[in-house]
Amino acid sequence: AGRRGDGGGPFEGDGALGLAAFHNHWRARRAAVRTKQAELEALQARVHPHFLFNSLNTALALVHQRPDDAERVLMDLSDLFRSALAGPRHIPLSEELELARRYLEIEELRLGERLEVDWDLPATMPVLEVPALSVQPLVENAVRHGIERRPQGGRIEVVLVHGADRVKLTVRT
Repeated sequence: AGRRGDGGGPFEGDGALGLAAFHNHWRARRAAVRTKQAELEALQARVHPHFLFNSLNTALALVHQRPDDAERVLMDLSDLFRSALAGPRHIPLSEELELARRYLEIEELRLGERLEVDWDLPATMPVLEVPALSVQPLVENAVRHGIERRPQGGRIEVVLVHGADRVKLTVRT
């Protein structure tokens, strides 16, 4: 007894244990890859192709008449997509609000007088990290479901209030 493979030693089943461990490791890796793929697809879905199409058309319309605005649209669009494709992460609230501001600036150029945006932000921003592109869908919904549907357009208000233990962000049309 004690020799490998004779049925009674301490090493009996090492191959089966190794195979089981490898199989479990492989399953965990596949699950991790599927999770990352789903996260990427969710992020890519956040920046809708409709918005990309409209933004590029806005930039095209501005190229000859207002090239500085066209350049700003393209730079803002680049920053938004860079953030969307960077993967799940947390960023400072001030940075997230800046991304939302860039999104709304593109929409203001596209919609012209039909869109007015009022920002009511504190002079001192709270030090807080939030998921990247967590505010942008709120302002996008306000544009798509509030302003675009109204022939006369409208106003979006972005209000941030913070106290010692809470932060409240409101986006309303």
